[in-house]
Amino acid sequence: MSVHDPHAWDRPAQRPVRAVYGLRRLLPSWRWIGEAMWWVEHAFGRARADARPEEDTRVRIFVILSAFSAVFCLLAMGAVHAALLTPKGVVGPGANPNAVSRGDVVDRNGALLATNITHYNLFIDPKEVWDRELAEVQIRRALPRVPLSRLRDVLKGTSRSLVLRQLKPEEKAAVHALALGGVTFEPENVRAYPLGSSARHVLGVSDTGAKGISGAELAFNDEIRAAGADGGSFPLSIDLRVQGVLENELSAAASAVQAKGAVGIVADATTGEVLGMASWPTTDTLNRVTSGHYEMGSVFKTFTIAASLDTGLADMNTMFDASQ
Repeated sequence: MSVHDPHAWDRPAQRPVRAVYGLRRLLPSWRWIGEAMWWVEHAFGRARADARPEEDTRVRIFVILSAFSAVFCLLAMGAVHAALLTPKGVVGPGANPNAVSRGDVVDRNGALLATNITHYNLFIDPKEVWDRELAEVQIRRALPRVPLSRLRDVLKGTSRSLVLRQLKPEEKAAVHALALGGVTFEPENVRAYPLGSSARHVLGVSDTGAKGISGAELAFNDEIRAAGADGGSFPLSIDLRVQGVLENELSAAASAVQAKGAVGIVADATTGEVLGMASWPTTDTLNRVTSGHYEMGSVFKTFTIAASLDTGLADMNTMFDASQ
């Protein structure tokens, strides 16, 4: 005889457990689920009422294993979805924005105008550095350009901090060869313009977050990022050969008359494509073509001259008396 537990289930004790499964085919699915949930819910009470601790233990283990299995299946499904079903080029919310690389920018003939170079940021966690004084000496020897004050502040701190940005691959290799604890590196894409100041006003610049902030880098920001995600390049309409000649001639003409600034544009008259665009002086970040302010009358003089040349009313040697 078993001892009656007042907290035990109130259903009739004569009802066999197998009756639930025997009626499974006769009951609707929702009712069978309800019966199964009731059985699990009162399983602990039945085990205590019948003084069968081994069944109580088995049921508890079954419930715990079922919960862990369900969580594991959900995590596995999420990992498979992220790895196989995420559209190409889509970046997750926890990803580093800088990981989205910008595509190369080329001219109409494929000549390289802008590209990415991978540099490395140096981090140090002082809690993992065994000998801080020795680490300071060795890092300074391998990386002379690191600020001594910054290095000492990081080594005296208590948390992982940035020491120096944009290490070149050879600098990273020199520090890595020291095999110091707590020293880590994070890659960073740096935008590089191999032609220097040539076509710089056309190209503009981008920030360290892979976002254009001026020039073509800003105007075609989304297109350049999409090209980078696809592993391609983004072509501009300019011709690097035309651009070089235009910049040289513009610089010579402006220097001859001691001008404060000058602009030059070469375009295809039939399509309107810009083959070359220059702003002088090249050391000035102001693009006088797109950002300069000019009086409307001065702008329309170019159209008057162009119409005169096109209709044959004047040529390059025609003189006009502007005194009257």
